[in-house]
Amino acid sequence: MAKASNAEMKRFTRECVYEAFFQLLETTEYEKITLSAIAVRAGVSRNAVYRNFEAKDQILKAYMKEFADSLAAELKRENIASDEQYVTFLFTRLCAFRGSAKRLIALNMEALLLDAFLSMRDRFAVRTAYRDYYENCRIGALFFIYLTWLENGCRESPEELCALVRQIVKQTF
Repeated sequence: MAKASNAEMKRFTRECVYEAFFQLLETTEYEKITLSAIAVRAGVSRNAVYRNFEAKDQILKAYMKEFADSLAAELKRENIASDEQYVTFLFTRLCAFRGSAKRLIALNMEALLLDAFLSMRDRFAVRTAYRDYYENCRIGALFFIYLTWLENGCRESPEELCALVRQIVKQTF
């Protein structure tokens, strides 16, 4: 059996920490969660947690960055050509993320979600003044539509939500 590389072990540790942190959020107030409690739940040493994160808010930020990075990479692989494909893709992936998103919202940490949306904008937008305003309008609208969708219990499918967005855009612009 091959020995895991340092990078693989670090990745495994981070995944265990993320999972433990979100499990603790289901039963414990954010303020009462400690890195030691996360280490115990994750089944790793405190030193392993501290080697990866200085504080629990860094766990959330790192998790959201990795989530945004994976969305961006997948978006690039899928070769999305139209806004409609982009919106459907985005809400399909975000549907699977809704439990974590709801916990972030309950903690008043919507800014972390917005950062994930903005990081996708920054990767794909051609930088011109017009494009900056266009992308901010689009990302802002999609972000608040996502929050509303979560508040409403994700009743619509990603495809239905895309159709609603298309209808709203036609009526608004």
